[in-house]
This record gives sequence, C-alpha cells and structure tokens, in this order.
Amino acid sequence: MSRSASTTRRFQYRPPVQPAPGQGAAGSVRDDRYTLLFRIDFRHRFFNNVRDHCPGFTVTPSPDSVALMSQLNLLFRAGEAGFAVYYNRADAQGLIAYLRAQSATPASPGDGQPGCWTRLTFTLQSGNADFVNITDLPITTNPNQQNLYACNSQAHADGPVIRFCRGDYLSQQDLYPVTGTEMTVPVSPGQVVTVTDLSGAVVKKEPAPPPSAQAVQITIDFSGLPLGIYTVTTADGDGTEVSASTVVYTVGDPAPLCLLDVLLTQPNPSMTGIYPVPPLWEDQGGGDDDAMGNVTYVLPFQARSTQWRYYLSPLGPGGTFSGLRIEGSGADFTQAPQPVLLPNGIPAVLFTSLSALPLRQYPTQRFRLTGQRSDPDGSEQDIKIDPLPAAAASPVWPAAAGGDGGVSEIFIYA
Repeated sequence: MSRSASTTRRFQYRPPVQPAPGQGAAGSVRDDRYTLLFRIDFRHRFFNNVRDHCPGFTVTPSPDSVALMSQLNLLFRAGEAGFAVYYNRADAQGLIAYLRAQSATPASPGDGQPGCWTRLTFTLQSGNADFVNITDLPITTNPNQQNLYACNSQAHADGPVIRFCRGDYLSQQDLYPVTGTEMTVPVSPGQVVTVTDLSGAVVKKEPAPPPSAQAVQITIDFSGLPLGIYTVTTADGDGTEVSASTVVYTVGDPAPLCLLDVLLTQPNPSMTGIYPVPPLWEDQGGGDDDAMGNVTYVLPFQARSTQWRYYLSPLGPGGTFSGLRIEGSGADFTQAPQPVLLPNGIPAVLFTSLSALPLRQYPTQRFRLTGQRSDPDGSEQDIKIDPLPAAAASPVWPAAAGGDGGVSEIFIYA
C-alpha cells in the first residue's frame, strides 16, 4: 500500500476582544444633577470575549414602578448589558422621607412583616433564542411556564462583586411557576385561598365554597396587583394549611424570562441583603443621604456544561479509520467500540467526553484528532485536525439519562 502526504486541517478562531471603555454599560445620564442610585449589570460566563457582559435582554419597569419613579423623580436607563436607576441629589432627603412614610407596623399578622417594602420591579425578556441552551438551567425551561426571580434581599458580597441572587449564579432554584392575570386553584368545600405578597401581607382572600358544593376551582384575578412574586395558600376552615405555592405574576409578549425586585431600603433590621438607600433605623445611620446610592449589583449566569460527542465519518464511501485519538487538555474522550449510523445512513466513529464541558462563545478548550484513513483504492491518509471545532450554542439535546446538562454533537468529515 502507498502512503500519501498527510492531510492537515486547521480551524481559525478569532481571538477574544475586550470592550471599549463604557461598552456594555448599564446606561448613563448626562445631567449632572443626577447620580447613580443603583445599577444591575448582566454577566454570563458564556460570553468570555467581552468580560462576561451578557447582551440581549430587554428590560422593562413594571407599570407600578414607572409611576413610582415618576413620583420620586428617578431616572431609568437601559444599556447593552444591564440597566441603572438615578436620583436627583436635591431630592435625597425627600426620597428618605417618602420611604419613612411607607414604613409600617402591621396591625395583624395578615398585614405582613413590619418595615418598608417599597420596591421597583423589572422584567427581562431575552432576545437570544439560544439563551436557555447556553445557560446552566434545565434544558426544558420555558418562560411561558417558569420565570427566574431575584431580589436584593438575597444580594450578597463576593469580594468586590455584589451578586443579585441567593447563590453564586441564578439557577434552577430560582425558577418559579408563572401566572398571568388569572390563576385557577382547585379547592374543596370549606377551604379558603389567600394570596400574600413579598412582605407576607394578604393581598387577596377568596371565600370558601359553600358546604353543599362539590370540589370546585377558584379563579384568582391578579390584574389589580403589581407584578411580582406571590404565595398562594389553600387552608381548611380551621386554618390548617393544605397547600402552598410560590408564583411569579408577570406579563409580556414575548414572555419575560426573569423578574427582579429591587427593595429601595432594608425593610427591617432583621433582613439581610444589600440596598441602595441606607437603613432608616436610627441605630444604623437613620437614612444618611451621604451614603446613598452608587450600588452596583451583578446578575450572574453560569454557562451550561454539556457532554461533547464527536462523530467522525470518512469523506468518501468505503473509507475506514484506524489509530484514531482525541487529545488535548481539559477532558478525556472514549471511543465507542463499534461505528454508529448517522440519520443519513453513513457510519461514524463516536468519541464521547468523559466529563461535561462548559460552552463558551470563544472556546477555551483545544482538542486535536489524529489517526489514519484507509480508502477503497488501498491508499492511506494521515489525519490531523488541530484544533477540532468546539461545541456550538445550538443545538443542545437533552441527555438520555434525563440530566439537565445536555448533549452537544459535532460532526467531522475527514
């Protein structure tokens, strides 16, 4: 047999680029009377070419928040990878006085927790059709059924970074069922359904069906309530809880993926979190306007990690492979003992990563394939592909075992 010259293929990748100064900012104002109250920057580990800046979200303040910002003379500005809210420095004491006036001591347990629960609410719609594919969320996540929820009562400092979530990243634990303006709840005679808001205050109470009624459904009308997170509880007549569910009430077309609540100040001394207006409590500064604002939160998303599968097929019919190896740092691959048939009927050698690998806009992994191909005419070709193409953002297939990571398939012809 004769051996021809080796065949080498190289795939070119653009090097990562850094954003110009100000690129990806959360939005700014030119009026020097205004200063930053808070900003939320979107970060995603997939977008490693622009310091994890995550573009593609449309941010919309809720109708109640638009009205409140107008009343308090606050300015909302959206940027490429985040948004910001500014306040007029001349109105600082007026803002603090307003928040003091909103503080309340509940007259009864049904009035919620004590303190100031004044907040701004924002919905985030993703314009990236592959967002779920590239994000560490269940692959079946559907904004029409579930929404991510985060609040600065969960915010915590991680070195110089203030993470606007309860963990390191927004994740499956932050997904809640979605309701629109109406929600149907099954009940039995004698049961009562209550709806409580973020503070625990009862905002809806549906009367119990008469004892003569069979099991029925109660429709809860959310249309008169602010967008936000609510707990719907069903209880027997004696107050024994039967069921409770936390839902996100949101609207939008297309459906938002995320809802954020920004409490303007610490609701009460027992609450954790990080807030743009200093605590109103005298023993904690009493609302010092010199310490107001200039808070930067990060809304962080982790990139999805998938099992990578390389399918290697010969360029022409009848070709066979030998001595194939995939090498490189960051992962090991195993070769299937027998070729698999692709949907088009062509056999392929399957290599599967032994561990899940993170998806990146500009891949950090570098793998190379080496081996030989024997053709029907008796000739042999050395094969070297360095680097192998990396997994793309789409498609990502559900894992056969039902895992949330998913599978990325890459097809190679050599």
